[in-house]
Amino acid sequence: MTRRPNPEELDAAVELLLRVAGEHGLSDLHIGDEPGELVVAVEASRTYFDVVAFEDEVESRLGWRPAVVPATAPGARPGRKLVGRVGAA
Repeated sequence: MTRRPNPEELDAAVELLLRVAGEHGLSDLHIGDEPGELVVAVEASRTYFDVVAFEDEVESRLGWRPAVVPATAPGARPGRKLVGRVGAA
């Protein structure tokens, strides 16, 4: 079973999450209702494969896998926004 991150782990990895998300066409990351869930905006030109590639890369780097939900999905409930340091990549 894949381990999901807790909110503290998401906060600690925010800079990496934001950078990798941008590389895969994801933005506006929010913590979702479910444990380890991220609600994200997905660029119109991107597909489900970009979402999975983001999840795979995060898991390979951090040892846990976020559950990514597009903000446009039925029932998506974005919570607190993940925000990095100004100017950090």
